Amino acid sequence: VGNSASFSVSTSGTDPLSYQWFFKGIPLANGTLSNLALQNLSLSQEGEYQAVVRNDFGSVTSNPALLTVLPLPALSITSTVASASEVGGGPGSVTITRSYATALPLKARYTVGGTARSGADYQTLSGEALIPANALSISIPIQALDDPWVEGPETVDVILSADPSYTLTLANKATV
Repeated sequence: VGNSASFSVSTSGTDPLSYQWFFKGIPLANGTLSNLALQNLSLSQEGEYQAVVRNDFGSVTSNPALLTVLPLPALSITSTVASASEVGGGPGSVTITRSYATALPLKARYTVGGTARSGADYQTLSGEALIPANALSISIPIQALDDPWVEGPETVDVILSADPSYTLTLANKATV
């Protein structure tokens, strides 16, 4: 959903050649070239596309091409290592997961809150995480920083932000 797709047919024959693209058997008003470009795809555009090429000697119909349109992926976030320590401990982490993997990477945006101070209590986070192509998730380390103050437990909340390239599940906040 929201991406683009294109189809094309290669032809040889006596000019002039005319083209007509069909979607589920219905001619497309904008489908009169050898290629068909579809922008900002919606679920309703999923199905079979075919082209008919004509000249003065007849016509030929292409084999059908199937376009599959997937819904926007849904993102969730969880604490994978729920604690971090300033001295001698490893980092905490959160994992952002999408509902299905695709051949395209996905940039997840997030905000950070909680009682810990960015840059003083933990390494500053960028606010974006790139889930690689063909991957379901990415882990973000929350690295505690040693400081001279004696403090009790503090929290880092990572909250997924809305974006037109994905939807959010109810699990849109994780705490370390």
